[in-house]
Amino acid sequence: MVVVDRLSKDRHFTPCRTKMKAYDLAMLFVRDIWKLHGLPDSIVSDRGPLFVSEFWKAVCHRLQINVSLSTAYHPETDGQTENANAFLKQYLRQYVNFAQDDWDEWLPLAEFASRNVINDSTGMSPFFANTGYHPRMSFGPPRAIPHKAPKELTERCNQGNKFASKMHQITDLLRTNLLSAQASQERLANTTRSPAHAT
Repeated sequence: MVVVDRLSKDRHFTPCRTKMKAYDLAMLFVRDIWKLHGLPDSIVSDRGPLFVSEFWKAVCHRLQINVSLSTAYHPETDGQTENANAFLKQYLRQYVNFAQDDWDEWLPLAEFASRNVINDSTGMSPFFANTGYHPRMSFGPPRAIPHKAPKELTERCNQGNKFASKMHQITDLLRTNLLSAQASQERLANTTRSPAHAT
């Protein structure tokens, strides 16, 4: 499930089971959105069965959330979510393994990366818009292992160092890829714009 805040452009990527019920959707909403941001005034969603269910309608009515559904065959009604989906697909294609069974493990890093890119519309990252500060993204040197450390301790330290190194490499690559994608999108947008003429 992809959720985008229309004001701050913040986004959350939540893995979902294929066979979810409306109750599960409501619990995801509570667990991943409400607890962080409070209740929204409105939600724009597609016309999926969960979003048109009577259960979901009752929950939203009770919470005083106005629900708008995208027009049939025109999901671009909610363009911000479509952009987030496009980013997520591009990201996952680069990192998911060949069997494509580890995509859910990559969602937290994808979300973190997408929340830390400056948005053209707001002039700030979604993370900064919500918190007023930029997240710390630096990594320190690997943990030193004592020379005569037991084998088990050495193995655990090495595993921890490898994990952190992998996160560091991925974070750097994500930052580079996102900046490159932004530059490409800007170039593409500029080719379709015509210069303003003074009248």
